Amino acid sequence: MPDTALLINVRLAHLVEDKDLVKFAATARAAVAAGWHYMVAFGLAPPGADRP
Repeated sequence: MPDTALLINVRLAHLVEDKDLVKFAATARAAVAAGWHYMVAFGLAPPGADRP
C-alpha cells in the first residue's frame, strides 16, 4: 500500500454492539473518501484471556 494510509479500528469482540457497526460503516466511507484503506479487527480475546 504505497502512498496511502491504513486505518484500523480495534475492538474487543464482546464489546461490539449494533450501534458500533453503524459507526464502523461511517468510518469506512470517510476513509475511502480520503483515499485510505480501512479495516476492523474485533475478533480479539478479552485482556488476560490467554493467561492461566
